[in-house]
Amino acid sequence: MKLAGLFSAPPVTRALARWVDAFWAFESAGAPHRVLPDGCIDFIFDLETGGARVQGPMTRAEVVALPAGRRIFGMRFAPGAASSFVDTEAYALEDQTADLETVTTAGSWRLAQRVSEARDHDARRRVLTEFLLDPRSRRRAADARLAQAVASIRLGRGASPVAAIARDLGVSERTLERLFRDHVGMRPKLYARIVRMEWTRAAAGIHRASQADLALLGGYADEPHLLREFRALTGLTPGALLAEDRVGFVQVSGALSP
Repeated sequence: MKLAGLFSAPPVTRALARWVDAFWAFESAGAPHRVLPDGCIDFIFDLETGGARVQGPMTRAEVVALPAGRRIFGMRFAPGAASSFVDTEAYALEDQTADLETVTTAGSWRLAQRVSEARDHDARRRVLTEFLLDPRSRRRAADARLAQAVASIRLGRGASPVAAIARDLGVSERTLERLFRDHVGMRPKLYARIVRMEWTRAAAGIHRASQADLALLGGYADEPHLLREFRALTGLTPGALLAEDRVGFVQVSGALSP
């Protein structure tokens, strides 16, 4: 399960942007922590034990708690990008975790040990950057069609019909489904629902809108539709989610762009 909280790090460089959504760090205060689905796969390093795991894409929120003082460092991949580094199709990791060294080449890099022993977060970031940029760490080629589809869903704030996106890419809906299944780990319609939730959550933090107005703003059919979607994905209504002070970080950078 994912945990998150950004540390003060430089922006992801152009060379890394095709792979990385964000680096993050978390130190537990011992309180429960809600983590929201984001359509991404993370490499997660436990700085106390030296262990590391791959967290697959989440289909719903989880509330987790770690002992106070437990320190975690993570790398969140852009949607679909992690598939270049793991030995299995992404759908096998949906709502699952796997040992990092079992499903990647990280063992030959002593990646978990090096990240754990690094002197600070910037040094950990450099270790992971070296791993990502070396072609020997990759297990398969990326698919440019998938990146285009993800960009289209995000540009449409999750409201663009999947059939239209497939048509624009020149592929069948079945092919698009397979691309998402193999690389992102979920169906494109579920990813679009998550993107819409992310955008609406960000908008709710900016606009003082009623739930009915928020539903209209987010492109939902009506207020009941908005509430059903938020409860299914986050476990809470939009208002309750905003009020909660233990919400995990969700990447929404650029989510408000038209």
